[in-house]
Order: sequence, then structure tokens, then C-alpha cells
Amino acid sequence: MMNQKIWQKADQNNLNLSDIIIRALVRSGTVITLQDTDLEFLFIANIPYPWKFEALEPPSDTSLFGMEIATRLAELKKNTLLSGQIGRMEASDGGEATYQFVVEMVSMTDERKAVITTIIDLTEERRREAVLKSLLREVSHRSKNMLAIVQSMANQTARAAGSLDQFIKIFRGRIQSLSFSQDLVTAESWRGADLFTLIEKQTSLYLGEGVRGIQVTGENIHLTPNGVTHVGLAIHELTLNAAARGTLDGNISYPVKLEVERKRTGNITLRWTEGLPLANSAQGHETGEIDLDSVLLKRVVPQSLDGKVVYEIKEVKLVYELNFDSSR
Repeated sequence: MMNQKIWQKADQNNLNLSDIIIRALVRSGTVITLQDTDLEFLFIANIPYPWKFEALEPPSDTSLFGMEIATRLAELKKNTLLSGQIGRMEASDGGEATYQFVVEMVSMTDERKAVITTIIDLTEERRREAVLKSLLREVSHRSKNMLAIVQSMANQTARAAGSLDQFIKIFRGRIQSLSFSQDLVTAESWRGADLFTLIEKQTSLYLGEGVRGIQVTGENIHLTPNGVTHVGLAIHELTLNAAARGTLDGNISYPVKLEVERKRTGNITLRWTEGLPLANSAQGHETGEIDLDSVLLKRVVPQSLDGKVVYEIKEVKLVYELNFDSSR
């Protein structure tokens, strides 16, 4: 006998083969019940906890599974006996476990029919589905947030740029900054990323051969995904402006520093200090010559992190200090 699911050698004794298969099913832990057409139980194996039956009493669906499941099973089995079609239903054991009941009519002899029920544990499958749905909702939420960030950046860049070419150059750099941050977050399964790795990624475009770079000191903080996105933008802007002013090439006596400090309250302080060329000193700053657009640094980043900013020029030194909650 052969079909899509079963093959059996023709001269095998069906009764002996059935006995062997039943033993194998029982030992495998497969949950099965067999009932006659009056739904009287003929065989039960491996009923999972907390469902159980008393061996001294004739079992029933009600005594095994409780009234609610028994009522649904009775209807399912009735339909299976009438139609001959396989029936399926899902039910909980009253806790976190979920099971599928598969009901099928089988022939025991030419004239005698029976109902076999296989119970399949779907708990892990349903748990994975729930996790996947949660992840999809999170991806949707983050995608909307990212689009809002891009829209805000486009508006801020357009207000500050003096020409289309300037807009394209600045906006492209900010998009690339977002891309770097998202790569880090994705690589860490949306758990955030370490600050020092973020700094290295965001400054890599501007620290070529002959460039002194940035002195980073303090604790390597682990940032949330939101923190990675907006701290990344701040580091990009500060590095871009420093590179444009020539303060990364070693010609300025005061080095570019980024100090990281974690407060006892859990807040984080990032302090960027940068020596300035004389042409961009405090006097030049008053005429707006230092940054094409400081709105992102002064407003967008701190608001997104629910933080505060100090952004000032002291003689020939620029100080940008960002304070925010590490959980943001």
C-alpha cells in the first residue's frame, strides 16, 4: 500500500504492524486518543499536563479537558463523523501552552469506524509568531520615526543652505550619518550600540591620512537605538564642521576632544571641545560664520533625547555639551 504519506510492504501483518506503530507513537510522546463512533474512548496516550485522567474511571472529553474544550471537541467530532473530513481546532491548557486538536475518522475494520484525535503542541510556534508580530510593529514604528527625522533634517537643511548644491552636499552627509547609525543598531538586533563604535563610524569619513583626529576619553556608554540615531547626528555635525574649519588637520594648537561622563543619576554628558582658527573665533562667531546650521545641534538632537545643550564659544575654543538620560 502506498500514497503520499504512507508506504507499507504488501505482505505485512496489519495487526502486528499497528501494535509496533502504537508503541513507537507512545514512546515518542505523541498525544493521541482513539474513540468509537459513540465517542467512548478506546485508547489514550501521553495527555500533557495539566490535563489528566483517572485510570479507575472511564475517561471523557469533559474529564480530560474540561467543559469548554469538550463542548468544542464534541461539535468537531460530530462534523467529522458526518462529513468524513479532517477537523482542526486550537485550545489553551489554561496557561501559556497552546495545542492543536486534529480529528479524523478512521476505519478499524470494513464496517467499524472510529475517531482518532492527535494533539500537537503549538506553544513555541505561537510564541515565535507573537515575537515576529511584535518585531514587525517595532520596525513599522521605527520606520515612521526615521521618516520623520529625515523630513525634519530636510527642512532644517533647506533653511540653512545658501544654494541647491550646498543643500545636496549637507543633506547627503546627514543621510549617510543616519545610515551609519542604523547599520550599528541593526547589527545589534535593535538593542542599540556602544558609543565608541558610533564615534568611530561617524568620524571615519573625515579622519583620513594626515588628520590628527579626535581625542575620546571616558566611559564607553551603551546607547539606546534612539540615542544612537541622534548622538550619531550630533557627532557627524560636529565632525563635519570641525573638518570644514581645518581643526582636525593638526594646525590648531588646541586638540579636538570628546569627553564622556556618566552621572550617578544615570544621565550622560558628552562634552566636545575644539580649538578654533582666529578667523572663526568669538568675534567671527557673532556674525554667524561658524556653522551653517546649528539648529540640529541646539534643538533637534536635545529635544529628541529629552536633554539639554550648552553650545558656546570662549575666545578661540568651541564647547558643545549634551546632557541626556541614558535610557532615552
